Amino acid sequence: MAGKGERSERKPVSEQEKNICPRCGGVKRVEYVIRFVDGAPYEMRIDAQDLPTETGWHLCPGHPEPAQRHDGNLNTESTHNVYYNNFGGVAIHANDAAPDTSVTWMSASEALSLLAWLQQERDALARLAKEQEQ
Repeated sequence: MAGKGERSERKPVSEQEKNICPRCGGVKRVEYVIRFVDGAPYEMRIDAQDLPTETGWHLCPGHPEPAQRHDGNLNTESTHNVYYNNFGGVAIHANDAAPDTSVTWMSASEALSLLAWLQQERDALARLAKEQEQ
């Protein structure tokens, strides 16, 4: 750590770190060699020296942006909405036609933590939503 009055130097990002997807942790690019003998593939070799080996590795599937951005309405009646607040965070507004509406305020880091949990629980939530529709 840099002391008071000292500039901290940013560590240069290695080629290996540039090849790791920040979203899923997968490898973005793999270099390989295919050797052909008599017109047929004979050998395929991956240069594993640039791949993370401590935890194994997987390929990043790519993360295309959704064709349509979410409008912030959490249900079809527009009684639950999410939006950015003026304080650099997120607000979830619930107006269930009750006299007192409810607003939940979250910081950006809390919203990211909620997002991570929701992604983790995606399959269970999809099952619950399907059950509720029936």
